[in-house]
Amino acid sequence: MAKVVIFGGAGRVGQQLAAELTRCGLDVALADLIPEKRLGQIAARILTDTRLADPGCRARLSHHGDIDVLDQRQVEAVLARERPALVINYAIPITWDATKQLPNYTRLSAAGLGAFTPIQVTAPLAVARAMANNCPNARLMVGNLPDITIPIITGFSSREALVWPACGAGNVGLMAAAIQHLAAS
Repeated sequence: MAKVVIFGGAGRVGQQLAAELTRCGLDVALADLIPEKRLGQIAARILTDTRLADPGCRARLSHHGDIDVLDQRQVEAVLARERPALVINYAIPITWDATKQLPNYTRLSAAGLGAFTPIQVTAPLAVARAMANNCPNARLMVGNLPDITIPIITGFSSREALVWPACGAGNVGLMAAAIQHLAAS
């Protein structure tokens, strides 16, 4: 059975993805910075909802809390343990809402999305590096501004070993077919 790891799995999109993928019968592992106990509660709720909707579903949902996606050793440990076929990244070092609290947010915002590129590309780049060391044949899907981050990751790959993102994502409803296809292949 295909295994999917979702970095940023405790977020709204990560939880929606986990629910959808488990309903499809895929084993999923959530990884996030939030404490292990809280992430375990989230995972248990998702799995309970899935099994209530489909009592025959045998998908498994594991979790890894206290994971800093910018710490390559932590990411590599999750990947080594889970051995995924597909890795989805929605982790970012600072959320969009949190950036609005920055004292220079107005100036940053006026600069457009380019000013937020370092925030958005840092986590998927770290995941692509860790994947190259632990699961180079797994597929990577990037949710962090993929129109910007994917070309940057691809550019970095000319200088270092990285797993190239297979696709990017936006709206969860629009990307369900792409996720199912990648997980199946």
